[in-house]
Amino acid sequence: MSEYEINSLDTRIWEEELDDFVPPKVFDAHVHIYRWAFDLDPNKATGPFAKGIGTMFPEVTWEVAEEVDAALTELESWLAGGSEMPTSWPGLEALAPALPRKGRHGAILLPFRTLCAAIEVAR
Repeated sequence: MSEYEINSLDTRIWEEELDDFVPPKVFDAHVHIYRWAFDLDPNKATGPFAKGIGTMFPEVTWEVAEEVDAALTELESWLAGGSEMPTSWPGLEALAPALPRKGRHGAILLPFRTLCAAIEVAR
């Protein structure tokens, strides 16, 4: 259960701008990462997002970087038919219907490759 509650503005934006545009079934592949040290707000420890840091928004560490890299390697191998379903990253089993659709493999790998590239730049 989310710590964030839907309010009337959220509902209005959904109804006015998204409801007739967003399909009934969506697969959302994205990741939230955060580097707490980059937050220069002097009140960051008590601000509205303080409770989510480290839980809902994991602190980027080199261990996380290695986990992402391992997930990408497993995912690439699985999509190429060289291994079983990856288990190193939660939720990847939702991608199973895309396995025979080779035209979608690049789009599936894109968020992982982008994240790996961003982490590499930060090193």
